[in-house]
Amino acid sequence: MKTDEAIHAKLLAYIPLVKFLAQYLGRNSEIVLHDLRNIEHSIVAIENSHLSGRSVGDPLKNLGRFFREQQKVSADFIKPRLTVNEKGQKRKTATYIIKDEDGDVIGLLCINTDLTRFEELRESLDDYILGSVPMQKEEPKLVSLPEGEDDSIKDLTHTIIKETIQNSPVAPSRMTPDEKMMIVDKLNTRGVFLLRGAIGEVARLLETSENSIYRYLGKVSTSGARSS
Repeated sequence: MKTDEAIHAKLLAYIPLVKFLAQYLGRNSEIVLHDLRNIEHSIVAIENSHLSGRSVGDPLKNLGRFFREQQKVSADFIKPRLTVNEKGQKRKTATYIIKDEDGDVIGLLCINTDLTRFEELRESLDDYILGSVPMQKEEPKLVSLPEGEDDSIKDLTHTIIKETIQNSPVAPSRMTPDEKMMIVDKLNTRGVFLLRGAIGEVARLLETSENSIYRYLGKVSTSGARSS
């Protein structure tokens, strides 16, 4: 277990909040506090861990791929979304992004709610209200991802790509190939291309082809050049 000295000072204030949220939301909601200075042992506080079997000192999984290279993001939270873990259990999850005084991302406060009992209750209510009357139900679209995978990181990816391009003094329609390659280099440095679909998103916003993005990536990777 991490000592208070090993945890980022600002995150210490969130530990009582983890306990408060767990007591308020109940046993169906797991509350997890991550310190992003150590992705491999990021969990510094967790309540209702019976839902995932995780404990203090365990790693941040797939979200870690994204935040490992990120320092500054404009978003304050990752919006609530529905997911399915490897066991087929449906979850509602949301993540609050914790930043320091300089705006650097230092931690995550995650809420993962098991929807199993709520679904059983809904089915019971449907049976009671409708009886034998058939009803067409439109199920919410679920993200079939492993435990901890976060489909909403696409929102953050889009924000980072858009901000990087907007910070350029030249609009994409007027950029030279070298200028576009500089943008690709900056995004590559921030780990954006580790995420599925990033190539197509960057190509769209830079008004170029995916083949061009792959070509730029090949050049910046072999040259080792980095934009200032």
